Amino acid sequence: MGDRKFSLRFAANKLARLDEYSLTDPFLVLFVRRNSSEKYVQYAKTRTLYNDLDPEFPEQFTFELKPNLHYQFKARVYDADLPDMMLTIKDRYSTLIKANERHLYSKDLVGEAEFTLEQLQLMTFGRMELGLKKSIRRRSRERGRLTVFYELLQRGTGAIFMHIRAKNAAQTFHSHYDYKLKLYRLRRDKEWMLVHSQKLVFRSKGPNKDSDVEFNGLRMDHGHVNGDWMGKLRMWLFFRTNTTSKVTYLMGVFEFCLNDVMRRGNTFSSAAQFRVPFDALEPFPSLLKPMLEPLNLHVSWFQLKE
Repeated sequence: MGDRKFSLRFAANKLARLDEYSLTDPFLVLFVRRNSSEKYVQYAKTRTLYNDLDPEFPEQFTFELKPNLHYQFKARVYDADLPDMMLTIKDRYSTLIKANERHLYSKDLVGEAEFTLEQLQLMTFGRMELGLKKSIRRRSRERGRLTVFYELLQRGTGAIFMHIRAKNAAQTFHSHYDYKLKLYRLRRDKEWMLVHSQKLVFRSKGPNKDSDVEFNGLRMDHGHVNGDWMGKLRMWLFFRTNTTSKVTYLMGVFEFCLNDVMRRGNTFSSAAQFRVPFDALEPFPSLLKPMLEPLNLHVSWFQLKE
């Protein structure tokens, strides 16, 4: 059992709004100690998610599972402020300044939650919800909710790297739009968990450059997380018309699994049969509009054995 590992992922919702002119810009800091006699040590931080009161953090944190270690965790969610409040909104997003991630100030703390490995192991599906609390004027107040996802990793290893191209049949894509991809995996508790989030990193330079959106380097570790990677995956594709736009448009949602990809060789194209009907999805978040243009998904991949 000494070489076993487990992973933690986090999501939050209903965070307190701390910024005067925008929503909270949250990032999560994870502290760990191996027993109650030790002090908490900062283990890792997530990236900042801007203007988001219901953040889903795509980072996965992995730990060794050993009988003599009794892990205790403290998760703190902070609001990232800019060093100069005179910066424009465009500067705020284009430069992705993360001033507070170097210095953690109490005034920027949204809230914190503590839990133990033993508590997570008692959860039927390895999922726990906690209140994010902060002491204000000697009173503890809840300022959001934190969801912790726990999974035991099997000994097998392996990964798949994917290249994804979305093609709009109406050719309405614009070179200056902001594109984003989110990949979710269906857990055993029937909840969709975010496992990858990526902004556009590459645009096609071919003849269809105005109608293709491409994402490179999407890595999916598979096979060693209770076999769940062979279950359903759901991919969301979004765009915004400009950096400061409040409205995000949904280009398409696709459901597939790795078996679908591997059965088709090194590449496959999925059209309507893999698209999820909009009425089958949960209610849309605010400031999100569907775009009902025809959309095809093209996936190429190769497998990596570690």
